[in-house]
Amino acid sequence: MTYLKQIWNGPAENPKPIIYLGGVMPVNEPVLDVAVRIIRYYCVSYYYLTECTSQQRYIPLFKKHGVRAFLDSGAFSYQMHALKKKQMLDQKTAIRLIDQYVDFVFAASPLKYDFIVTFDYARDAATTEWATTRIEKRGLHPLPVHHFGSPITALRRLVDKYPMIGLGGLVGTGPRRDAF
Repeated sequence: MTYLKQIWNGPAENPKPIIYLGGVMPVNEPVLDVAVRIIRYYCVSYYYLTECTSQQRYIPLFKKHGVRAFLDSGAFSYQMHALKKKQMLDQKTAIRLIDQYVDFVFAASPLKYDFIVTFDYARDAATTEWATTRIEKRGLHPLPVHHFGSPITALRRLVDKYPMIGLGGLVGTGPRRDAF
């Protein structure tokens, strides 16, 4: 439970399941203002805050209406951006992005997040573990992620080490029940 208290900035009592909305919010400002009053929990993407800046306009409204959020690293979006340019997001680039992500959380982050998510830029357990360890060495406690298709032994290691994990690799799985 001590580790959970280190990564969880939500209510002091035992955390209960919370569903965070992600994705695009309404463009129309009056509609956005109403939507923010209804939405209590939101997944903010580091990628969309810093690269595309499309989520920056949400932040003042989130603060105004007390919306709680967690910060996703946006690793999947960085990977998709690289692929569109026919490039691979290699480890050297990942190191730079991870360090920028950590610096953002420490210095420039506009919100206090319930938790942050590791930089899971590859659906490979070893690579994701490497990225998580790099962030931890910088003093943060990111939510680790297990991707569908990774070995079950990798999931067991995460479950044994962390009180809370994320599940990734869902994009592209479609409505298949066997993916879960």
